[in-house]
Amino acid sequence: MHRHLCRIVVGTTDSSLLLYSIEEEPSFAINLVESKKIPSKKPVEQLCVLKSAGAANGEVLDSGGVGNLCVGLKRKLLVFECSGKDITMKREIAIPDRARTLEWVDREKLVATFYRGYYLVDLAEASVKEILTLGGTLTSALGSWPSLKTTRPTVACLPDGRLMLGKDDHSMFLNADGSPTHDREFQWSSAPEFVVFSAPYVAGLIGSQIEVRSLKTGAVVQMVDLPQIRSMVGSPNVLVTSPTFIWRLLPLDFEDQIEQLIASNQFVQAQRLIEDLEFPTEEDKTANIIRVRGLYAHHIFTNEKRYAEAVSILQELQASPIDVINLYPDLAIDTAEEESTEHVEPSDTKALRILMDYLINQRVVLAKLKQQQEHSGSYEDYPTVADTVYLMEIVDTTLLKVYLRVNKSLVGPLVRIQNYCNLEESEKVLLDNQRYLDLVDLYRGKALHGKALEFLQGRSASSDATSEFDKMIFYMQGMNFDEQIALILKYADWVIRRDAAGGMKVFTEHYDEVSLPTKRKIVDHLEALSPDFANTYLEYLIWEREDATPEMHDRLILSYLKVLVRDMQEHAGYAGPQLPKRPAGDQQTDKGKSFWKTRRKLASFLDQSKIYHAEKVLAVLELIPPTIPLSDLVGYLEKTLHDMHRNRNMDDVVKNLLKAEKLQAQGRLAFYQSRRIVITEERMCSKCLKRISNTVFTVLPSGLVMHAFCALKK
Repeated sequence: MHRHLCRIVVGTTDSSLLLYSIEEEPSFAINLVESKKIPSKKPVEQLCVLKSAGAANGEVLDSGGVGNLCVGLKRKLLVFECSGKDITMKREIAIPDRARTLEWVDREKLVATFYRGYYLVDLAEASVKEILTLGGTLTSALGSWPSLKTTRPTVACLPDGRLMLGKDDHSMFLNADGSPTHDREFQWSSAPEFVVFSAPYVAGLIGSQIEVRSLKTGAVVQMVDLPQIRSMVGSPNVLVTSPTFIWRLLPLDFEDQIEQLIASNQFVQAQRLIEDLEFPTEEDKTANIIRVRGLYAHHIFTNEKRYAEAVSILQELQASPIDVINLYPDLAIDTAEEESTEHVEPSDTKALRILMDYLINQRVVLAKLKQQQEHSGSYEDYPTVADTVYLMEIVDTTLLKVYLRVNKSLVGPLVRIQNYCNLEESEKVLLDNQRYLDLVDLYRGKALHGKALEFLQGRSASSDATSEFDKMIFYMQGMNFDEQIALILKYADWVIRRDAAGGMKVFTEHYDEVSLPTKRKIVDHLEALSPDFANTYLEYLIWEREDATPEMHDRLILSYLKVLVRDMQEHAGYAGPQLPKRPAGDQQTDKGKSFWKTRRKLASFLDQSKIYHAEKVLAVLELIPPTIPLSDLVGYLEKTLHDMHRNRNMDDVVKNLLKAEKLQAQGRLAFYQSRRIVITEERMCSKCLKRISNTVFTVLPSGLVMHAFCALKK
């Protein structure tokens, strides 16, 4: 049997030639076109087709309008050139034995098989090269094979130019020049009688079966049983003959083959099939390989518990962290709008530790990627900064969940540093695991101080929650007063009302520097609650923090006075406010103690203050007429102070200008003093026009040279 274009020529045992036509469209059909009887008593064993030239026994290679026909005759090969209907003998080549089969390699080379072995025939050079001899070896150590008399030799030419030589149940690969390719040996289940190539497979006729194997791996893909099959040809489809039938073997659609292999968990075979196939673009092939490798990773993770290998495969594929996280059903990213009610088994601890290491590494990778994207400043790059931040949020949130399952002591370090944990999910898992301090640290790390204080206030609501109350105070102490003063004062009211002494620690045990405007707000707020609270804070500023701001000192004095006035008003009688009595011992009331204690503080403060000088105040008051109220002097004093500051500033400006002028003069002087003047015998005084010679001379800034006594003359 021989196929030529859309026709099949069949030679029968009764020396007949049958010509069939094949139609692919609109549906497959095969019809007998012609039948001829050959005047011979022997069956047709081999045939080929020549364009417009009839037929001849042998092998033909057609190239355009000219073809070569090679005929084996006893111990020689006859090469003919076929052009149209003309057949011309080109050359005759002697061969060592009678040729059993001939197979073209290219236009000038063919492989001839003898009982002694395989030979490569070069028609251009009329040479015969031994590839395999009986009991010998393939050139360059292909190995020793027995005689070819037992089975039919098989030769298949592959599209890449390689040769596939078969003997018994083995096949070897050679280059077109007969040299070995060092590819692995190809082994069949039994010795095939025919071997044909149908990309990406090789089919062998073995008994009553067609054995289909992958060319790349040699693995069996399929076994096809057909009754009484005799021969097989390829290109483009495989045709198989029996005494009464011809079968055409059509490959299943490659996409369906790949899906079937995936469905049967044969991922390695599916990947090899993809690698053997031709795709429109290399990107399409790569995408299919990545898909199969990803499915393989999911399979070995879920079914074979090979956690580390699965994660490693996804890393090699540069898969998104979402794909790795989705390996864990209880941690998978749920993109559905409605939460699934299906029960999910918790992940294995060993698997979680592998995920933990992966996520820690991804945090570093994503942080570097985000930094590069921010520095590039391009809005056309993909992924964008927003995409990267989204992945960082997923990674950090999942890492938090893993820490809670594997090692809870690692939760604190994660939430206390910069992180991108999703707030809603993180709140839920931390509350479920009763990690209240970690939740507060999470709020602090994200600068959600309002939520943190609200949470701590709720936890401190009960009267016995002393530790939670102390934590709230400690949290407020650690806040930035200049930036968060409004929020601090808001919650400070509740803290002070519950425990005045403890609440004041928010302000008196905060050791960071606070700006003057913030101090004013604190004093005003505390004074609105009670002058006693303002006194406590001002005393802390002045005595512990050594605040020398005059305003704070004045505020403390005025606050003391307010307390004294208040206590006097509380002891008011018919005659108006009165000084509280100062009885001795235990008979002294609390209000009396407060008054006299504040009075002592005021006196002590005025005595020790380095800013307030009582003697200067008294001396000034003596100069002011008693009929002039002090309030009338405020405008005058402010104007006077303003003029004093202005004059002082003007003096500073003049001083700095003179200093700059002095520096400029010194610079010019140094420049002129560093210049060199060459005095020669011809150098003349610019004034008296006499030689300078060895006399004392003077150099002017303009560069003129004159005698010293000439320079002194007017």
